[in-house]
Amino acid sequence: MGSDTYVFIDIDGTLVNSEKVVPVSARDACVRARANGIKLVLSTGRSLPELLPSLVAIGFDGIVSASGGAVSWGSEQLFESPIPPERTHELFEYFRANGFEFLWQASRGVWGDPGLLEELHQAVRPDVAGLPEGWRVFRDPEEEIDDVLKCLFKAPSPDRAQEFREAFDDRLTIVDGSLDAKHPSNGEITAAGVSKGTAVRELRRHLGVPNARFIGIGDSENDAEMLREADYAIAMGNATPLIKGLADMETDSVDEDGFAHAFERAGLI
Repeated sequence: MGSDTYVFIDIDGTLVNSEKVVPVSARDACVRARANGIKLVLSTGRSLPELLPSLVAIGFDGIVSASGGAVSWGSEQLFESPIPPERTHELFEYFRANGFEFLWQASRGVWGDPGLLEELHQAVRPDVAGLPEGWRVFRDPEEEIDDVLKCLFKAPSPDRAQEFREAFDDRLTIVDGSLDAKHPSNGEITAAGVSKGTAVRELRRHLGVPNARFIGIGDSENDAEMLREADYAIAMGNATPLIKGLADMETDSVDEDGFAHAFERAGLI
């Protein structure tokens, strides 16, 4: 496959296991694939300040962050697709009126309600005692909203989360979150039409590789458009039914070396 193959890799539940670490087998698979000339792209719901340095240090050719809100290749930031400020104002008003917790995610930082901020901290950056650099509690939820790439919210109940989705689906891209997967009351929001899938499509165009093979591997709803856009889709064994239904191949779970097994079965290593 070599340099004609690009692999788009979700982080949580795909590359990072339930213990919040990258298994040795997954780390080795990435190193071996790049040695074979495969291009690796992190494709995550996390914004850049939420990425562990040790994870990035594995070595990736590009990063799709904030569920497609920002895309970089090498050291170059290619583009960002922020939520329009008027939409963030609408979100702020709705969330405060309906008892939602929420936070804003951008390439320069993360700021939000303290409870949800701490929940996210423990989920993605447990390596840091106290809030990581660039993270802070809201001083004013309406401040500095012109560069928000993604919003994370937690509703009072799953029913209220569904009501919100129905009210805003025509103006924004909204998918289920993964902080409370069994009884989802949380979700992720990007600008209308923005997803990991649009990032895959734009990166293909930017790199000028229309005939390259693009592979996607993931486990949850925000990976769906990425897998639809990919030439070959891989679902983790712990993936949601939606993701498994989109997959060309299903591997083992993230806690059973599923990532490395996927690379082996796909002929990447």
